[in-house]
Amino acid sequence: MPPTEEILKIASGLPNASEILNSLVAKELIYKKETNNCYVFKTRAGASLKSEIKRRRVLKDSVNLSQVFSDVSNNQYILPKRYNNTYSMTRYFRFEYLDVVDFLKLENVDVLLHDGKFQDGKVVALYSLDNSNRTEQIMKKVAELTSYNIIVIYTEKPFAMMDKARDYEIIQNIKSDDKFMKENEILSKELVVMEEDIEKILSDYLENEFEQMGSHITIYYDGDKWVLDENICTGIAVDIVCNHFYSETVVINNELINKQYIKTAPIKKSRKIIMQNILGEGPAESYLSGTSSEATIYRAVMVNSGISSDDKPDNVKKLLGIFKSFFDSCVDEKKSLSILVNRFCGKPFGMRAGVLPILLAYSLSKRNEDIVVYYEDREIALDVDTIINMVDYPTKYSIFISKDSADKDRYLYNLYDLFADKADKNLSGIELQIF
Repeated sequence: MPPTEEILKIASGLPNASEILNSLVAKELIYKKETNNCYVFKTRAGASLKSEIKRRRVLKDSVNLSQVFSDVSNNQYILPKRYNNTYSMTRYFRFEYLDVVDFLKLENVDVLLHDGKFQDGKVVALYSLDNSNRTEQIMKKVAELTSYNIIVIYTEKPFAMMDKARDYEIIQNIKSDDKFMKENEILSKELVVMEEDIEKILSDYLENEFEQMGSHITIYYDGDKWVLDENICTGIAVDIVCNHFYSETVVINNELINKQYIKTAPIKKSRKIIMQNILGEGPAESYLSGTSSEATIYRAVMVNSGISSDDKPDNVKKLLGIFKSFFDSCVDEKKSLSILVNRFCGKPFGMRAGVLPILLAYSLSKRNEDIVVYYEDREIALDVDTIINMVDYPTKYSIFISKDSADKDRYLYNLYDLFADKADKNLSGIELQIF
């Protein structure tokens, strides 16, 4: 049973149990843990650790409160569950804590969205260190930033446990101080106990202020205007934002390939084989049935999505249109692949880069110009490995199409459109007949 005051009173049977406990606390023989109100014996190791923390407090000028909150928080991601179910994918908004004063100083939202971590959007939890109500200033700031995949939640209640946050940081410093830890191994157990206590106190604060309904306000864009809501679940707000911000997403119901980064070797291999077949090195028809990895991925990306259909859905037409637009822009002008990747992964499609090499191979197979690929300033061969690398390192790759080649292809296309007697005739076949 937990050694709380009530349990100890009953167990001891002493009428003055509370006075005895207070006396033992005053003599620093025991102490009561803040996290669970249980009494614990003080140890020499615990006293030594507290002395070390006290010594380091003097040397510590400031606390990175945002990082401390991030470390102890149970919220790292917020998922739009209804959207993800509808579009058969996993979108997520990263959760970030920020001082409201720092947020109001932001001049560009890129510092939040382009922080080196992939995300579909950001939930920014604003905390305050004073009693000022900055709701109106926040509403004005989000309108200025004009980034519609950011959600702001704000609690007016000031954070008043800076000493706990400072001690948490000091404990992390002690843990990473190899020399000190080697010389004071006896402190390891006490260090863990103290860290857990502080983590519990801070995480309870975050839960009470940023997760409980009615404890904060939520500001989000609903597709028409910025909305301030005092009683909305953060997950529902993320759902609303995703529904308008990523409204043209093409459904690809295969989580093995429909992700931003493909890290497993078998899926990489399957994707490469599919691309080779699309580029004409093998029959894609064999993928229309069967349960192999290649078959299931091909059907999800090309068939079930509507991409290979003669009667393509409107969002598929729009998605394929960005490939055509990009290639058209490369005529007589070298263009970076980052342009295409950013449009493919950005609003309103929000597609995952894992499927892009397949769709890029598909789009390239429909072009008959002489396409020149550059790695930085060096011309390289266009093959499956190059296409994959173009997606992985888009800023290093560029495409160029000569105007003569584009004009020739356009002439052949128009000629085919005028005289073709088979809807599926290949343009390269026409070229052989005419020239």
